[in-house]
This record gives sequence, C-alpha cells and structure tokens, in this order.
Amino acid sequence: GPSRLMERRDPDRPMRVNFVVGTFKGNPVSMGAMNAALKYVTTPEAKKAIEGLRDRVDKWVGACNKELDKQDLPISVAAHRTTWCICYKQHSAYNFMFMYYLRAAGLQMAWVGTGKMLLTLEFSDEHLKRLTDIIVKAGKEFKADGWWWEGGKPISIVPLVLGPTLRYHTAALKRRLGLAA
Repeated sequence: GPSRLMERRDPDRPMRVNFVVGTFKGNPVSMGAMNAALKYVTTPEAKKAIEGLRDRVDKWVGACNKELDKQDLPISVAAHRTTWCICYKQHSAYNFMFMYYLRAAGLQMAWVGTGKMLLTLEFSDEHLKRLTDIIVKAGKEFKADGWWWEGGKPISIVPLVLGPTLRYHTAALKRRLGLAA
C-alpha cells in the first residue's frame, strides 16, 4: 500500500506509533479491527463481560489447582484475566514435553513462544471444566510415563552452553594473538 498508510509512525507526531507491527502494520483492515475492539472495550457491555471472565477464571484457577493437588500432580495453573500458564512444582528436564501430552488430551496450543495460553471472553464455566479435565488427564499420563520422578534436581544449561562457548572463543582469541600452541 501507499507508504503513508504503511508507516509505523505519524510523521507529524513522532511519539504516536502504530502498535501493530509486521505484515499488518498500517493495514486498513487491521486498523479497522483495532478501532472496533478499542471502541467495544469502553462499553458497559464489555466491562460486564471482562469482569465475568475475571471471576470465572479466578474460580477456575482455584478449582483446577485443587483437582491437580487431589490427583497428586506436580503442576498448578496460574492466570491473570485472559492469560494463563502451567507452573511446574517438580524439576524435570522434560517438562517441555508436557505440551505434547496436552495436545494428545485435546488441547491445541501454539507451539511457539513462552508457553502462555489465552482465554477469550466466550470461555464459560463448562469450557474451563473441560480444560481442567484435559490438564488432569495429560498430567496423569505424563506422570505414569515417568517424566516426573521424585528427587529430580534442577538442571542448569548455563554450563552446558557457556563452557564450550568460552573454550571456543578463548582458543580463537589465542590464535589471533599468536598464543595458541
């Protein structure tokens, strides 16, 4: 599109930036959708929906964590409004594999990023109960398959990465300085 529409900033107001970046920055459709969303979130209807989700999520976190404890699973959930995640109480080098068990149990997740997950305003108590069931099912299977074990210790990858990296760069520096044997 025209550069005036695709520009990340407003040339007349340098502190005014477009927070949609990448392919969609400045795209009229993206801007229209953002405008509609921003108008919606200022309505009383949106306030009621957002507060309802907040209350449902708070209730769900307590109920889900109670069920996870009851099943003796070393995980819990944490959430703030629409964002939630799984917290691991037991050290394991394989906790990243839990997402495969969640997928097999019926939870489709984005396979990139930080592991945070999002809820929409449409999530009902029934949806959250189903989510608890999926997490519990995946947790039981993960535990039964031996990925969590008693006495697991935290593993630091720093020595695994830093050691070889420092050895490589030290040797390269010595070669450059003519100190290599």
